[in-house]
Amino acid sequence: MTFAGKAQRLIEEEGIGWTPKLALYATEASRVANASAKMMDAFQKGTLALHKLRTGGKQVVTVQHVNVSEGGQAVVTGGINQGGCDEN
Repeated sequence: MTFAGKAQRLIEEEGIGWTPKLALYATEASRVANASAKMMDAFQKGTLALHKLRTGGKQVVTVQHVNVSEGGQAVVTGGINQGGCDEN
């Protein structure tokens, strides 16, 4: 997030028209934003891998078909179980 903030500050540098200094700010802001995006992606992938290890990577999907006539209301729910390892 520090890199994202630095990129934001570089983009917001004041100036009118094109100058070599502004081009330098734009280039540096681009580099810092790219580094920030890569780090955020790595963090997200690591978090997903940790979640997969903790839950065993199992997903169960149950598909049900429900017909509701016009003007009707329906609430469909099933057993909701918390994922994760079973502790005995």
